[in-house]
Amino acid sequence: MAWSLGPHGIRVNTLAPDLTETEALAAALRQDPASSAGFAAAHATGRWNSTAEVAAVAVFLLSCAATALSGAEIIVDQGMSALWLRTTVRQAAKACA
Repeated sequence: MAWSLGPHGIRVNTLAPDLTETEALAAALRQDPASSAGFAAAHATGRWNSTAEVAAVAVFLLSCAATALSGAEIIVDQGMSALWLRTTVRQAAKACA
């Protein structure tokens, strides 16, 4: 889409948030503290996104500061995908050994 819409001045990007603190998530995690601790441990920052943090990235993508971005996927996950990638690479290396 970035290639087809770019000539018309339209930028196409993807905002991909991970767990985001909502009332529903907070209520669910209060009922299961072990899951809450596990989810937090899976994020480099030890926590998940606030709605304000995800909104701030969306505002940035819509701003003039992001005019160089088109065809990008912006992952907002407090570093969780870095852990997933590291774990996947290690598992693949062990499988090949």
